[in-house]
Amino acid sequence: PEGAAGKRTFLITAPEKILSILEVFGQESTVSHHINYGMLETDCCRQSFFRGAFLAGGSVTDPDKRYHLELLTSHPSVSREAFSLMLEMGFAPKDAVRSGGYITYFKQSEAIEDVLTTIGAPLAAMGIMQAKMQKDMRNAVNRRVNCDSVTYVKVQHGLWELGKNSAVDKYGFKAKNAEFTPNEALPSVECVGKKLKAPEAWNDEKGKVTTDYQDFLEAEWIKRLREKYPVEIKDAVWQRIKK
Repeated sequence: PEGAAGKRTFLITAPEKILSILEVFGQESTVSHHINYGMLETDCCRQSFFRGAFLAGGSVTDPDKRYHLELLTSHPSVSREAFSLMLEMGFAPKDAVRSGGYITYFKQSEAIEDVLTTIGAPLAAMGIMQAKMQKDMRNAVNRRVNCDSVTYVKVQHGLWELGKNSAVDKYGFKAKNAEFTPNEALPSVECVGKKLKAPEAWNDEKGKVTTDYQDFLEAEWIKRLREKYPVEIKDAVWQRIKK
């Protein structure tokens, strides 16, 4: 349905339509799990072939997370032949086997951009370029802030409760009794963030809960030891030891 999430599957079940499609691609009534090179002698035909291959079994990862484009097939012969065909077209793919599927993939952003442009998806290729530029810019700013200007700027990220960070107490929580004096080398302090009524994710409190639980187990262990091995101090012996 329109607007539905997930992958869509297009099925052709009419025998006469399936047969007409096979005839166009030089196939007989049975499907051969091989690439028909006779249909792919020109560059435009090869580009169209890989455009269809990507629509049928391709995927590309969100470039904000990582760079990865792959073509997946369940037939090893098709994977090998597609790999060789890409080499002839000037690409340098890699291959792998995952859960019974045969994968031809790229991990370099430039190679992914070239593949997308070749199969007729220039806007998607531009999206990869833009994401890479933004990522490179963020990395450059982070290096500048945290390395080159370490004497002048200090950035600290974290999640703090009231009383755990004096700067946050004063500038974030606006606590009247907060005792914080800026460092002479870093006289200007700015606190940016928001107050949370509850943790936004379970791992925000994971460390604290783990510590509290370990303290509880230690207290229970000491309690059992004292019950099992009671300690009696004899005053006469203690007095002699003191002397």
